[in-house]
Amino acid sequence: MTYLRKEELPKIETKFEVRNEDNDEPAEMTLYGTIREANRWDDPEDDTFITSKKVRDKLNELDGQNLNIHIKTRGGDAFESLEIRNMLKEYEGDVNVYIRSLAASGGSIIATAAEKVYMFESAMQMIHKAWTIALGNANDLMDVAARLEKLDSSLRRAYMNKFVGSEAELDKLLADETYLTAEEALAFGLADEIIVDDDLEEDEEEETEEQNNVKENLFNKYKENIKNKKRESKPDEESGLFNAFKK
Repeated sequence: MTYLRKEELPKIETKFEVRNEDNDEPAEMTLYGTIREANRWDDPEDDTFITSKKVRDKLNELDGQNLNIHIKTRGGDAFESLEIRNMLKEYEGDVNVYIRSLAASGGSIIATAAEKVYMFESAMQMIHKAWTIALGNANDLMDVAARLEKLDSSLRRAYMNKFVGSEAELDKLLADETYLTAEEALAFGLADEIIVDDDLEEDEEEETEEQNNVKENLFNKYKENIKNKKRESKPDEESGLFNAFKK
């Protein structure tokens, strides 16, 4: 587990909405902020976090219309994230995910439900094993550890829906709490296409230094998956894909 100081983690403002201006085009869902289950004492109108119930209600309104989901989150509750992910897998319409900056933890789990995951060249995903805070005696803590191992098994199944490597290789990345660039996510199968900034030139230099850590070794093994999966221009401004971000 990597711990960062509080000042290094500026809060992601919660924004959850669906825009559906044209029934002939995919609806646009914005999913920004913390994902967690509502507590008994929470105000039902509280919009400072995202729950599976809120997502379910929006999906029911769309009635199977194709959907683009724009994710920006550090994650949150694992079970709520799995619930959202599995609802999207059952959804009748096509689901695509767009990552502009960060889909971490539960956000990367939700992304595994998409038929295609599009990442901007500078965006990242983060994957890790489940963790919690617990109090109790040795027996209590062993019980917690056993439940976490079961939860890790569920998370692994979700990632393996897209991951191109073996379960053992995935386990190493999860144990390292790995941040993945768009290119690394593409190589590992966790992204399907990179949206390249027209104003940036791709670095053609090949890596020559020997790679020693788990992520770089696996990246070198699977980087052939990157070929022909980069979008060389920005999305069509008239396509509606990113109208959700226009003000």
